[in-house]
Amino acid sequence: SQFKFQQLSGTAVTVLTLLLLLCGVKIFIRNSNWKNREILFEHDAGIASKSVKMHSLYALELIRQFRSPGVDPSLKRLLREKAIQELRICLSIYDSHVNSLGNLGYLLTGSQNENTEALQLLKKAISLKDNTAETHFNYAKALYFDGQFDSSKTENIKAIQLDDNLKEAYDLLVETAWKANKLEEAIRLHKEKLKVKGPLNYLYLNLGNCYARSNDTTVAVQFYDS
Repeated sequence: SQFKFQQLSGTAVTVLTLLLLLCGVKIFIRNSNWKNREILFEHDAGIASKSVKMHSLYALELIRQFRSPGVDPSLKRLLREKAIQELRICLSIYDSHVNSLGNLGYLLTGSQNENTEALQLLKKAISLKDNTAETHFNYAKALYFDGQFDSSKTENIKAIQLDDNLKEAYDLLVETAWKANKLEEAIRLHKEKLKVKGPLNYLYLNLGNCYARSNDTTVAVQFYDS
């Protein structure tokens, strides 16, 4: 019986070893696929050099990596430059490609020498019926960096109406409303959001900032404490 037990134990170890090896191979292949995604997109875009779709897909992959948390700053700059290059190729083939207009506008927004171009691209994307919350939000950011605070606030509210979970839009709303001397509207929208969604830390923080900028420190502290 001891011999049989040893045989069973040996078989179990062998099976377990095989399973671990298979898992290891699977993980290795999956990691290789992740690393090779950009290479595959770059390869396809190179073959189909006149394909808006392939250049756009390659740009989207670069943007996905660009937006990933923890990316090294030098790599982030490189990813941005490569994505801009691919999107410019898209627009050189078809200058009304809505996704390329919106994505290139997003990448150029806030850049000292490129924000004006971002404004033009995003405005064109919206005129071509790109009615997504993200595009309106990016346009609002570009307007903010251009000093057009009233227009930025209006565009940002459109983004919130399309997607009231867009945290960044609420953050920007406080800044634009403050610059445009219309903090009351920002406060109203934040309180409406609180009623619908319940307690959210970023809403309390933004409301605290609104009241602090209105010089109402007592109410500001109440929201900060919340």
